[in-house]
Amino acid sequence: MMAFSTEHERFSLMITLLLRHDRWLLLALLLTSGFVHAQDPTAPILEEEASRIADNQAAQSQVDQVHANTMDLLAQYQTKLKVVDGLRVYNALLQDQLDAQDVEVATLRSSIANAAVIERQMVPLMMRMLEGLEEFIALDVPFLLDERKRRVAGLRALMKRADLTVAEKTRRV
Repeated sequence: MMAFSTEHERFSLMITLLLRHDRWLLLALLLTSGFVHAQDPTAPILEEEASRIADNQAAQSQVDQVHANTMDLLAQYQTKLKVVDGLRVYNALLQDQLDAQDVEVATLRSSIANAAVIERQMVPLMMRMLEGLEEFIALDVPFLLDERKRRVAGLRALMKRADLTVAEKTRRV
């Protein structure tokens, strides 16, 4: 193995061998001199860059995870908004039904209030109907006259009964 006193001598020999085209000897010299094994000055920079890339990849992974969580929360929020919108529509429909029921209740209360008035007017009407029926029987051909008079008397007795409603009395007259 050759020993060189300076780096300069070693490079000079390498240049000389290159010029003589003795590449095999140059390769042997490079392998034995430690030139190939010398540390590359860019190695620390490359290691630092690799470390920075790994850190950036970890940070990007966290960003991706936060983004995925955000998208999940957004989807849940949009689903909740749809539920709330559906409930608003449903509540509006129920409010419309309640308003319609209030109108119906008012109509029924008015009808109930008027029912007493109508009931008071029905009794005199039925009495006039019975009088008209008696006149008709009196003026009509005397066909089953006793039977017809007995039925009118039964209707008059029915009108005096308190256990029957005005509707039942009207139905029988």
